[in-house]
Amino acid sequence: MNDPQPGSVQYDRTVGMVGTQEIFMTDQYSPVNAFAERMSANCFFNALLRETGCGTWHMQEGEQLPDGIGLPAVSIPLPASSAELWLNISYHSECGRHQFALPMVWRANDGSSKVIEMAEAAELVAQDFSFFLAPLWNPERNLLAELRPV
Repeated sequence: MNDPQPGSVQYDRTVGMVGTQEIFMTDQYSPVNAFAERMSANCFFNALLRETGCGTWHMQEGEQLPDGIGLPAVSIPLPASSAELWLNISYHSECGRHQFALPMVWRANDGSSKVIEMAEAAELVAQDFSFFLAPLWNPERNLLAELRPV
């Protein structure tokens, strides 16, 4: 069984396509694992963006993007660590069901960046308490009203 370590993915060679997503083969990843990683990222980040409204969408040429990220893209701030998560977008939906393309990139406030795996991205989000304070991201949202029965 594969046991990937955070930050250990090295995207060596393209071995095929699943939909519009290139599948990369590494010593640790099979095409099935890569597809599962992409599906996990799609579910996780669609929910995060929908529930927190924290993403910044990058659609215009001329923006400073981390290595490995192209347009269109979305960046998600990690205020606790003064960093950002960056994802390529293979499909942007007005309804909020976006498709993301891997790899995803973590960028520090000093501009340095690295490719990270889904597990590491989820851990970074879970460690950032600001994601659990939805009103800070979206002051229009009334969480108490959402908790009351109709």
